[in-house]
Amino acid sequence: LPPHLVDAIVTTRNAVVEEGVSSSRFISMAMFDILAHSGPPPYSYKGAGGLSVKELFDVVMQDLNGRNAASLGPGVYYPASWYHLCTGYDAGYYSYLWSEVYASDVFTQFSSAGDDGCFD
Repeated sequence: LPPHLVDAIVTTRNAVVEEGVSSSRFISMAMFDILAHSGPPPYSYKGAGGLSVKELFDVVMQDLNGRNAASLGPGVYYPASWYHLCTGYDAGYYSYLWSEVYASDVFTQFSSAGDDGCFD
């Protein structure tokens, strides 16, 4: 293959991988947010009970993202530094992803409406 095609394939692959990692991390954090706001500790998740906030974060991230807080570095207590948990979102972190779904649907409707797409 010509070098420019190889470069294009690598760039595309990297973008797809990054998007996948970003999406799985986002979904993991949204699930943690929903679970953490669904009741007081101790928490349970997929049969594991008696979980602290940190343990819940670790098992959800490991399950849905393949990583846990230990991969962030020693002494990192991520739930304590994530401001969405304590600024009134109350299990609403997922709404960012949901708004992307709505935006995509709207863009699709407008872009298929005319010859010049959504800028018609």
